[in-house]
Amino acid sequence: MFCSCYDVEKDTLAFTKVDAFLPGKIYYHGCLKAFLQITKWKGPEVIYFGDHLFSDLRGPSQAGWRTAAIIHELKSEIMIQNDNSYRFEQAKFHIMQELLGRLHATATSSMTSEAYKSLLRELNDERQKTRYKMKGMFNKSFGATFLTDTGQESAFAYHIHQYADIYTSKPENFLYYPPEAWLHVPYDIKIMPHHLKVSSNLFRT
Repeated sequence: MFCSCYDVEKDTLAFTKVDAFLPGKIYYHGCLKAFLQITKWKGPEVIYFGDHLFSDLRGPSQAGWRTAAIIHELKSEIMIQNDNSYRFEQAKFHIMQELLGRLHATATSSMTSEAYKSLLRELNDERQKTRYKMKGMFNKSFGATFLTDTGQESAFAYHIHQYADIYTSKPENFLYYPPEAWLHVPYDIKIMPHHLKVSSNLFRT
């Protein structure tokens, strides 16, 4: 599919083949293959911004460009994850997980006792309540964008690793960095960068 040049004065699209991009012109349609043929851009010299992982970033990523994902939910999720009430429920959930693990590791002879069964029920119930509380702090129907109910990375987060070199909530955030800055997600951490606790001073306006 070839690009079309938009005529601002006539509010129409020209159907002539576009062989070069000219300054001050607006272009519609086309595809990544045609764009690469016209610009000759390749490799990590290009950074491509998009707010949809599959339709926007998958092609440019596979073409070798660097990609930046715009995720509008990111700011609110960072604020929730750094809220004391969420941190409390998160710590409580992990404690329930650890206690359940220890309980299952006890001698098998005790597993049939009523005390064991009662404690197991209580811990499971408390863990489930905590999970629902954490989910309710985000989207009440779907929970967090980047995490599952159990605190693992969601499928969406997995695809961010696949198709985005960096991610942010809005393009304006890049104004805080010089044009020559080389931004990247660290490879030596097992969680997404925004899951680290952030100083409350950053949320002051």
